[in-house]
Amino acid sequence: MSTLIKLVSRSSKKFWKVTDDKLMVYIVDAKFVRDNYSVEFTDSGSHFEFDFIPKNEIWVYRADCLDMESALYYQLAYYRSKAQDFSESKSRHNAEEAVNDFYNKIRKDVPNKNPKLKLLKIIKVHDIDVKVYLVSGGVVRVHLYPDFIEGGNWKRYKFIPKDEIWIDNVVDPSEYDKEIDHEAYEAGKMLEGEGYDKAHNDALKNDRKGRHL
Repeated sequence: MSTLIKLVSRSSKKFWKVTDDKLMVYIVDAKFVRDNYSVEFTDSGSHFEFDFIPKNEIWVYRADCLDMESALYYQLAYYRSKAQDFSESKSRHNAEEAVNDFYNKIRKDVPNKNPKLKLLKIIKVHDIDVKVYLVSGGVVRVHLYPDFIEGGNWKRYKFIPKDEIWIDNVVDPSEYDKEIDHEAYEAGKMLEGEGYDKAHNDALKNDRKGRHL
């Protein structure tokens, strides 16, 4: 784990303390957060992004140490930038740079292998047979795209082969279908001619209906 943080407890309520910022870092149940607070919570967040997260707290859900550390690098850089009243775009840029620096340091230690782990199912998206694969999210983030979170589809990412949806293997299996629905809905909207931003927002609206938010 990064020297930026100090392990405080290994109890069922896991948390860390960021010693130089007086921040607490909590591991949370992402499914519970998405079901009860916001479908937009992905791998991490703070009160600068979500008003339900208390000040001086960062929430992360990654169970994998590598992914957890990358999420913390992102959130710490973002939090510190926002605390200094940097603009949203500058804060995001600083956070992305922090993650890129982290991955550049560890890339040689992570094998660059085929990220596909197994075929989950084949679904229809606008009469197209789409293959849904479970993939190693860590391999994708280190070698292909550092912001790959939860999943993606061929219309959004050029590195995903045509007519494929990829689901991150750190996603809880109980949420596979919800993630697949999100990616399929988003890809369908893009096939209809929508740009990514609108298609993504439409997919989030559909997600909220499914979770009754």
